[in-house]
Amino acid sequence: MICLMLESLMCYDLQLDGERVTPPLVLPGMHVSLSGSYLVLMTNFSLKVRFDGHHQVEVSVPMEYAGQLCGLCGNFNGDIDDDLLMPNGSLAASETKLGNSWISDNSSAE
Repeated sequence: MICLMLESLMCYDLQLDGERVTPPLVLPGMHVSLSGSYLVLMTNFSLKVRFDGHHQVEVSVPMEYAGQLCGLCGNFNGDIDDDLLMPNGSLAASETKLGNSWISDNSSAE
């Protein structure tokens, strides 16, 4: 498993399996690069993540994934009324509750 971690928001301080690395990176199944002021991660299954180094993150996938997704970006089924689904299948009362419901076991809510 490859662990790619962004340590510092302002300068794109990236770590790969605990070692500091500098983009561009070509890794099994993904490519990480800088494009203008964005850090861009592109996978071999067409997931694209763009991060501006501060607070804006853009996640995009091809239409072939419509209705097959879950998580913070919704389920990509075209119905905005069910985009706040938590892992247990219930609707979150707020975006904060949604975010907290998707925290993984190896991360913490801060």
